[in-house]
Amino acid sequence: MSIKTVRSPETDSKKPIACPHYLGLGHSWDHLVKDLDIFAKESDIYSGATLKTLYQDYGDDSAFPLVHKFTLYLDSYHDDDSESLEDSEDSVDSDDAIHANIGAFVCWVKQVLPKVDEIWLILDSYFDLHDHHDHHCSYFLSKLYKLGTRVVYRCVSTRDVLAGLCLDEIRNLASLDFRDEPGRSNSSEQCAQLARQNAQTLQFLSLVSDQFSDLTSLIQNPDGSNVVYPCLYALRMRERSLDRQPGQVTFPDAVPFPILRRLSLRLQYPFGDDTFFRGNSATLEIVAMRMDSFTVSIFCQFSVFSPTSHPKLRCVKWKERKEVVPDSFATNEEKTRFVLSIGPRAPVREISGISSSDGLLSVLSLPGDHTSIQVLLIPTIDLDLWQAISLIKALPLLSDLHAPLPIFESLPNGVTWFNISEHLVSTYAPMGRRFRCWHLELCSARSFTVDVWCVLLLALICPNFDYVSNHPSQRESFIEDLERAIDLDRFRPYAPRLRRLLFKGWRDC
Repeated sequence: MSIKTVRSPETDSKKPIACPHYLGLGHSWDHLVKDLDIFAKESDIYSGATLKTLYQDYGDDSAFPLVHKFTLYLDSYHDDDSESLEDSEDSVDSDDAIHANIGAFVCWVKQVLPKVDEIWLILDSYFDLHDHHDHHCSYFLSKLYKLGTRVVYRCVSTRDVLAGLCLDEIRNLASLDFRDEPGRSNSSEQCAQLARQNAQTLQFLSLVSDQFSDLTSLIQNPDGSNVVYPCLYALRMRERSLDRQPGQVTFPDAVPFPILRRLSLRLQYPFGDDTFFRGNSATLEIVAMRMDSFTVSIFCQFSVFSPTSHPKLRCVKWKERKEVVPDSFATNEEKTRFVLSIGPRAPVREISGISSSDGLLSVLSLPGDHTSIQVLLIPTIDLDLWQAISLIKALPLLSDLHAPLPIFESLPNGVTWFNISEHLVSTYAPMGRRFRCWHLELCSARSFTVDVWCVLLLALICPNFDYVSNHPSQRESFIEDLERAIDLDRFRPYAPRLRRLLFKGWRDC
């Protein structure tokens, strides 16, 4: 059972939290709850008001004996008392009282949630507060950390809580998930310090920032020695800025991520060698990256993805990135060929940012291991009906396709709108026996009257194609056009088969 509390009514703004009565069932189900979320004003935690309400409702015994994950949402946006904490006449006494209330709250968590092993602290604040206020949250975070549980901190604010922490005391972290909000002062160096000193125990690392100041600090200590993350299985990094230049720094002896399974790099590849991929060819399962000519050249130079490497790779996602080195420009066909050569037997592929279908179809027309693809995501590539048919024929195991709605551009010689159904059935059916679902990307506002014919025609020649998913905002008009098309003379003989698209398979994207 997973239960979430709700905010207190706005009419009762003085009440620190809403008591979780679990769908009107009272407290009789408390002993079955495994996930518990509590919403509270930040100032109410510091003043002790939240703890007072919790004691009244739950006491200090093991009210939630099975809870393993506890999420505390600290809301400063609706906090009317935020300034009062700063204006205390005796700041020393005020700090002592606040720290005592924080300590009492943490003790309550330990008593009432005896089996909790994961605590999420989510800070929700949309305005700047004084450093003094940040210090309280830093103290709170350090006290939660000392419970010995897995602590995940997520800041949705303009505040810098890391600056108030004694980073040297934070050891043995299993997970570090930090994101600077847009416009924040860069905290990436502090995050890098936390990551380095917890390298032996980190299993999950996620960093999001406007721009990372120096990514070498993640894999190299200040004394120049290499950092190794022997337990890290997931690494995710995102940089909002597009100004980073291609990396030139190399680490010929470093093997920082020897058991990495999932890698997501939404930034310009930062190094001049294969540092991220060294030593993990036997474990890597998922790769999601930005692609440009520089990245392709680095990977080819160091043979990062050879035909026999990465046997466990099952998902490859590459997004086109604006070229930062125009002289090294590669064609869409070259980039597509490179992406399809990565982990040749990976069943899930995504290629986005490339608008032309020519490169994709040219590569797929050649013999290769890409025939193992089962799920293909090409959200920016427009296909006409005939290209869609060619793609499905080239990928015999394809079951799911994510792409814009196919369009008509021309008809072959001798084919008209009146005999196209018979032509396709006699020429192609049956084909794509594994193909069953088309996930339609969000289309611009237009009539689907002609374009939906492509879906119906594909359903005629692909015997198991009976699921369509699209954006809910466009579903009603799409279904209406689909129903009208099925009633046309050219489709009416196949109506029982085609109506499966209406009644069996509509899902949200």
